[in-house]
Amino acid sequence: MIAGLLLVVIGIALGYFELHRIRAQADRDFSHCSTPQLPPDCVAKRRPITVVTSRSSDNAFRPDYAISIQTGSHSTLTLSGLRQDEVAPFEQQSSATVLYRNGHETAVVAPDGSELEVPFVFSVRLAVFGGIVVGVVLLGAGLLAWGFTRVNRSPRAT
Repeated sequence: MIAGLLLVVIGIALGYFELHRIRAQADRDFSHCSTPQLPPDCVAKRRPITVVTSRSSDNAFRPDYAISIQTGSHSTLTLSGLRQDEVAPFEQQSSATVLYRNGHETAVVAPDGSELEVPFVFSVRLAVFGGIVVGVVLLGAGLLAWGFTRVNRSPRAT
């Protein structure tokens, strides 16, 4: 049981540190590419966008705003949880400039020059690391369940 609990804690800690690392990388890339002169390792591309407004009983029917960006022929990036003033420059637009660094999105630039940061670095490394973390947590949970089963099946002294 202790090994299972230890694996669950290790998996959660690894996931937390990887989340912190990719958010820090996204912040560095955003600050690097958000300069008046676009650095040579940053690329700007026009991409189709859609502003989405939804209401839900989860938040007392207050409007939730999101921007959906078509990043490829079969992929879409959605930035949700935005405020109305953040999406206002994009509302009448059918496309926006997306800044890329090292092959991933770093910012969406509005026609007025304001920018929205992409808060995550999506990569193959993230998918592999996420799979490893999920595997470690599931292995730990399985060992924990096996330990509980053994404890419940062991003979008791009366």
